[in-house]
Amino acid sequence: MLTKNFTSKQYVPVFNCFFNEDSKFNLNECELFLYSSIYTQRMYDDSVRVNADLLNQFIHVRYYKYDKDNIKKVKETLESLINKQVLILHNEVKEIKNNTMLEVGLNINELSNDGMDEKKEGMRNYSSITYEQFLKVTSIRDYYIYCVAARWRKGFICSYARWGEILSVNERSAKRIIKDAVTRGIIYKNTGDYKDSKVDGREQKKQDENVYRILPFTSDEKTKEQKKVEHKVTTDEHIQEKVNEAAIDSIGSDEDFNEEMQDVIERFKTYKVDGENYFPTDFEWYYYVEAKYAIQKKTATKQQRELFEVGEKRKNALYKNEKSQYHTKKLIDEARDQFEHNFKKELVRNATNAVLLKSDEIVAVNANNIDQINVEDVKSIFYSNGKGNHLNCQKSLESFQLMNMKNEYIDNPKVVMGVWGSYKQYVRDGISLDFNKVNYQIKDNVIKEIYPNFTDEAKGFSNKIKEAQRKRDLNKQKEEESKVPVGEILDDADLLNQMYGPDDF
Repeated sequence: MLTKNFTSKQYVPVFNCFFNEDSKFNLNECELFLYSSIYTQRMYDDSVRVNADLLNQFIHVRYYKYDKDNIKKVKETLESLINKQVLILHNEVKEIKNNTMLEVGLNINELSNDGMDEKKEGMRNYSSITYEQFLKVTSIRDYYIYCVAARWRKGFICSYARWGEILSVNERSAKRIIKDAVTRGIIYKNTGDYKDSKVDGREQKKQDENVYRILPFTSDEKTKEQKKVEHKVTTDEHIQEKVNEAAIDSIGSDEDFNEEMQDVIERFKTYKVDGENYFPTDFEWYYYVEAKYAIQKKTATKQQRELFEVGEKRKNALYKNEKSQYHTKKLIDEARDQFEHNFKKELVRNATNAVLLKSDEIVAVNANNIDQINVEDVKSIFYSNGKGNHLNCQKSLESFQLMNMKNEYIDNPKVVMGVWGSYKQYVRDGISLDFNKVNYQIKDNVIKEIYPNFTDEAKGFSNKIKEAQRKRDLNKQKEEESKVPVGEILDDADLLNQMYGPDDF
């Protein structure tokens, strides 16, 4: 069908009740699209003759690629429109098949008045979507979103959570879908401004809901926050042009060109865009901190040296103002903390073995430096759990100790020294620790050496506990007899002394 065959006055009435969850006429996106397609085929008496096969060939946006699937969906949707009484079936049909010709009429009267106050019955209760607008649609969901926003001339105030309810998706998906629709110009958004009040229990300011409509917002209508968003887009476009120019200039250079790093360089150089001030973010300052470290280690690339130079210049300019100095210093400190955290994490990932000191310093250890580490300074050792073949877990030296019945570690220096001695030998041999070596080989060997009778006597200990529990259960059955707790039957300290003797501790 050609768009030019229709006049600009012809339109599809999209009734407000289609989006009312409490109405029997509430439609989903597939139903709304098929209703609109059928409406464009009205004859002089406002009736339409259709079947699933014809609609499969006629609709300009398909539900599915293959005819079999698409016809099935068309038939289901057509039946749903009839069941919801959006379409009124005029001919008698025993069973609707794909080729069953149906003569349907549009339930205009009820659709027009559904949800309307009695005093307003007969008044306009729909949005006018021109045939031209409808036939230019390339996505069924885009059309639904467009029609939702079209209901409100001044704009549809809506949260992403509400969009999720309208589109029958979760809030996260709704946010992605609506942002994409705005980016492609299906609808327009006016971003909500922030308020002085804060979200309950959080240090975050409340924000007005975004407003959506099918016509662009004028400059006077746009919120401060929307202007910031558009300024950021303009800035990003400006920066990308500069990055592209730098990439062309780098052709023939000995060093690889890093586009993301060049993006940061250009942002440090950018003070204003379209008359609006631009300030570097924590992302740019992270690159600045990273470049500074590379320079100190004498491993910096040409781009990193340039980045640090322009970053230092920008920092000095910002430090001239007390307010901007405070804000900038805070961002740099946060970037430095994040860099140090990532550096330590990467250090552990790449090390064969590593320890965490009580000072929270991570040290990669090997045969050359392990003997210089004092065990009293060590908090935990790192090992691999088998995922990725790198050190991603840690175990404290204290956790190698046995525990008493109160779930308290038994402080035995011999255990720590035994564990440390075994660990040092693995390090000297260049063997990286994994879960089994840490939790079974090292621990079991040390425990057996220090507590040679641990396994046999532990079984006896367990049996005594079970016997104590049995006696307790028997005592509970005697109402007049005193109840004897497990702890009184067998004291944990006495048991440990029986097993190992006081000199072992």
